Amino acid sequence: SVSEWEFSLERARHQGMIAPKRFLSVDRFTDKSPHLTPYQYTANNPINFIDVNGDSIWIEYQDADGNNQRLLYVQGMAYEGDNQQVATLISSLNGLNSITSGNTVLTALTGSTAHYNLGLSGQYGGTYTPNAVQQGAGGNLGVANPANMSGLAHELFHGFQHENMDMINSTAFEVGANLFEAHIEFEMRGSNTLLPEGGSQEFADAFIGLLYSENFNQRDFNTATRTFLQSSYNPPNPPNYNRLRPRIVNNPPISRFYPLIRF
Repeated sequence: SVSEWEFSLERARHQGMIAPKRFLSVDRFTDKSPHLTPYQYTANNPINFIDVNGDSIWIEYQDADGNNQRLLYVQGMAYEGDNQQVATLISSLNGLNSITSGNTVLTALTGSTAHYNLGLSGQYGGTYTPNAVQQGAGGNLGVANPANMSGLAHELFHGFQHENMDMINSTAFEVGANLFEAHIEFEMRGSNTLLPEGGSQEFADAFIGLLYSENFNQRDFNTATRTFLQSSYNPPNPPNYNRLRPRIVNNPPISRFYPLIRF
């Protein structure tokens, strides 16, 4: 017999089926990946994945009875279910989507051909783990608290950075994400509490200069990249960022969002 993913809607049309009433699969792009089973297609992720064909964000979770459920996220959607984690995540995603820069990041990730997996319940512990270091390879994003919209923005911006530039092993990766997180915090609250405290004064001066500058300043970004490991953003105990190297990155993705602070 012919399996479902081998027998796509497009093929059905060519074989004489007139105006089929529905798609043969919930994935209308099934004919783009005929070699994958549905579970392989989701990268075996039990929590959440962003559709690799750029069609959607799916949230997978367990209901009150312990049954696995799946919910399609559409930007700006209203959630009518009773799962608090899902409701919180959707609220945070919608909040980001309502901010111009957040919408830009979400649109880029949902439009990617790579896997960007968003974990719930701290599955990935507030980290970004790449599938590979190459640009656009995708990865796993996780937040310890889905209600923390600026923290969620930080991890999503890592995906945006990885999608657009090969910079994953540089301290510039964290400098950019911290700037974007502070930018979202200001957009949400009209004030900023995410400023560096302690650590390298050279870093703090460069970071604050980048945050409040009208235009992106490459010199300040290079300084922040070079001194990041001595900053208060690098915790003294693991997990820390000591694996990163202060490699200079010119015209990083964060430069597209200036000014970061608009009064």
